[in-house]
Amino acid sequence: MKETSHPTQSVRGTRSDGWVAFTGPGGVPIQGAAIALGDTGTGWAVPQETGDALADPVPSLAYEAVDYPDRVPSGGSFEVRVTVANESSTDGRLLGGLNVTAPTASTTAVDLDVPAGESGTAAHAVGDEVTTGEEVAFSLTTNAGRREFTVPVGSAENGTNASNATDEESD
Repeated sequence: MKETSHPTQSVRGTRSDGWVAFTGPGGVPIQGAAIALGDTGTGWAVPQETGDALADPVPSLAYEAVDYPDRVPSGGSFEVRVTVANESSTDGRLLGGLNVTAPTASTTAVDLDVPAGESGTAAHAVGDEVTTGEEVAFSLTTNAGRREFTVPVGSAENGTNASNATDEESD
């Protein structure tokens, strides 16, 4: 199992203010691909190795576990560990965000390479600035799907769970 506590590779633009990510059809060889910005004549050439990768089938990533504490102390930070399986014969990459929605909004990028047929785990810290209310609400939205969670704030226990999770279909 591969494990990392930080993104393994950046897909951000030169201004570092976001991602452009989408699922391609897979299994389609592409030569001379480009990304165009509407009808502006502005765009970017896609490197040939990226075009070559589009000839591979789209990886199938699935959550195996999302671990987080049963409770968190008021004013304390905590860790969310995401484990995904790559159920395909093509190397894949988990991309998305860990989004805290209450009581204070914050987003942490999720970026993990997962080799074909293997599992990978990424750990992400949720800072103490969000543990000021009665509970912390957060979601994990990636190309493996969307899950929502709540963690009560109060006396922390050492256990972890995923029992408060709800799954939603991803687009």
